[in-house]
Amino acid sequence: MKSKTSLMILGLFSCLNLAHVSSAFAAGDTGSGGVGGGGGVTLDAKDIAKLRDLVDPTACTLQWAKDFQKETAPGSIDIINQIKVAHWYFGNAYEREINHIIVCKTQGPLKKINVTDPDSLAVFPPPGEKVNEKQAAIRMGQFIVVDMTELNKMTLARHKDFLFVHEVTHSFLPMGVPARNDKLRAIIKNLAIKISPESLELNILANGIDMPPKVSILDPLKNDVLMAIDENGPLRDRMLAAKKITFRYDSLQLRDKKTV
Repeated sequence: MKSKTSLMILGLFSCLNLAHVSSAFAAGDTGSGGVGGGGGVTLDAKDIAKLRDLVDPTACTLQWAKDFQKETAPGSIDIINQIKVAHWYFGNAYEREINHIIVCKTQGPLKKINVTDPDSLAVFPPPGEKVNEKQAAIRMGQFIVVDMTELNKMTLARHKDFLFVHEVTHSFLPMGVPARNDKLRAIIKNLAIKISPESLELNILANGIDMPPKVSILDPLKNDVLMAIDENGPLRDRMLAAKKITFRYDSLQLRDKKTV
């Protein structure tokens, strides 16, 4: 079985190729646009008909996640910088992911998602306690859907910052991980307690994060890795860097599963 590090290195090639192919498709007409639908809906208010699209508070106002982060959760930038210092590859992965996420901001309530894992060992809320849970955000693929009304009730900036980190962290936790929601909450809680190489290694191993636990394994390859994953770099240079990584990885004999 291949280690997480070797899989990450092999994945560099597929990521580079997929990015190149998908950008080519995006530039042309794929014929996938829809021409059917439910039609426009109007709402009557004081004998004036209004288009629902323009007055529905649940309709999305779109914003790139990196702009939402600066505007609404600026403290999360420092959190990710701390991760970057302790584990440069993980920190860079957060930054790359944020560049591809879109935030859908609504002013209305979101559907409540069941976040209690069927295989969870925890009981929440504790017996006899009542809590009023509200859905502040939902991650759906490339999108984070946010109820801005609920988010603005979070007067503690640190909680907004970690909510943003929570939603981005979904990208690094495979869907098949047992007790996935419990583990995601554990990841965020432990990031809030301490961020260091040792604490991140434990967090990655214990919670099944899709990331090499020991960044020291990648340190000899750092410059080439950063070149290969630089989405703004020339494709030829990125491909050459990826090839150098696999060659150096083999020569450095970093395939010991106990250290990866």
